[in-house]
Amino acid sequence: MSTQPLTLPSPDFAHSTLGPNAIAWTASHGLVMQSRDNSGLPKYIHAPVTLLPTPFPRDPFLHVVDLTADFNLMIDCLSRNPDFLVKILSPTATGDPFTARLLEMYQATFDQH
Repeated sequence: MSTQPLTLPSPDFAHSTLGPNAIAWTASHGLVMQSRDNSGLPKYIHAPVTLLPTPFPRDPFLHVVDLTADFNLMIDCLSRNPDFLVKILSPTATGDPFTARLLEMYQATFDQH
């Protein structure tokens, strides 16, 4: 099996053609963030995405890799502490329907066990 080098699109093509398509994809698949405009009304914008390979410094990457196991252990421990999570997330849930729904599902899961 032979491998061929990957040919990347030019940055101009990525910006002019792939960019609008990627933004449309993010909107149609829910990859959006909510912000507020000057009127205070909610506004939705696409989440940041990259279309072309983006270099990332090796040392910070390796540092994050080293932290991954400890971070995952911390998240696991926090997820098993319903009193803490409800206390911390309740204020956010009052103003964010998405967080409210997640918290509701979380509490229902713990109520069953």
